[in-house]
Amino acid sequence: MIFSAGGCSDKNSKAPAGLPEVSVRAGEVLRQTVPVTVEVVGTVEAYNSVPVLPRVTGQILRSHFQEGQAVAAGELLFTIDPAPFEQKLKEAAGQLAGNQSKLKFSKAQAERLTFLLERGAISRSECDKSQSEAVQLEQAVESDKAAVEQARLNLSYCEVRSPVSGRAGSFLADQGSVVEAFKTRLVQVNQIQPAKVVFSVSEKYLPDMKNLMAYGARAVSVSIPGTVLKRAGGRLSFLDNTVDQATGMVRLKAEFSNRDTLLWPGQFVRVTVLLANLPDAVVAPAEAVQVNQSGSYVFVVKPDSTVELRPVTVDRTYGPLAVVSRGLAPGETVVTDGQNKLKSGRKVKMLAVNPAGAAPAGR
Repeated sequence: MIFSAGGCSDKNSKAPAGLPEVSVRAGEVLRQTVPVTVEVVGTVEAYNSVPVLPRVTGQILRSHFQEGQAVAAGELLFTIDPAPFEQKLKEAAGQLAGNQSKLKFSKAQAERLTFLLERGAISRSECDKSQSEAVQLEQAVESDKAAVEQARLNLSYCEVRSPVSGRAGSFLADQGSVVEAFKTRLVQVNQIQPAKVVFSVSEKYLPDMKNLMAYGARAVSVSIPGTVLKRAGGRLSFLDNTVDQATGMVRLKAEFSNRDTLLWPGQFVRVTVLLANLPDAVVAPAEAVQVNQSGSYVFVVKPDSTVELRPVTVDRTYGPLAVVSRGLAPGETVVTDGQNKLKSGRKVKMLAVNPAGAAPAGR
């Protein structure tokens, strides 16, 4: 929309007769369906962002990927020196084998003493003591089995694998470093297929956003500022459970398949949400609309090639179009360039007439 502070602000002024024609460019007023949209700035967010932590304490023996590389879920990323854990597994297995051997002997001994007790050859206390020792060894064997399983598990944790498919970041721990279980961050893996775009809209759009989510409409598109790159087909996947009272905004997330990885975590994008389509809207080139102290107006070219200054009501703009609810009719022609030389009644010569929304000729 163009703001003008020149002599055109007086709607009742008329051009004196006999003045030469003014060369202008013009555009047509059309009737068409116009999308009703909300446009805001958003930020790309990884679908999952997972810090990879070791599950055992030890020294990094080797890394198996390059920084920034795409990795698959379950892919080997790091190897922690397994030697100490192999030794602990051997010790646990040896302890288990020893107690299993003792248990076998203890059970056999308890059976013999029970046989002798039945014949009155030994006292009850001797038999009970033997059976108690067998029970204690059974418990020791079960504990040893658990220790073996834990040692085997810890050994498997020496292979640190990616929890998700995604893109690995930079190394956060170098080869040879000693890392601590569940504390030292090794690398960050971001899942970017699919990707999420985070943005906020005014609370007045809350009912529209609820409807879009309820129907699962793929009504969100994004564009990369400074480029012609765009992606459509986004679906609202998150609507915050509260409106920010300080800003009157509500936070949302839209999900995109991102198969070509155009969207990158942390990237700023222009977000467009399609709320509805407005049928049979009267549209004019947005550059035809001027503003003065009384409001918006356009210069309409009449059949006799003179212009009429006419007030208009603009509901919204959509790209190069102004959606006009009052003041214009489809088929009329409006001046899009050269308005600063015009008054009502001035005769014009049109250099070009472009449909609403078309690129101006000669530019």
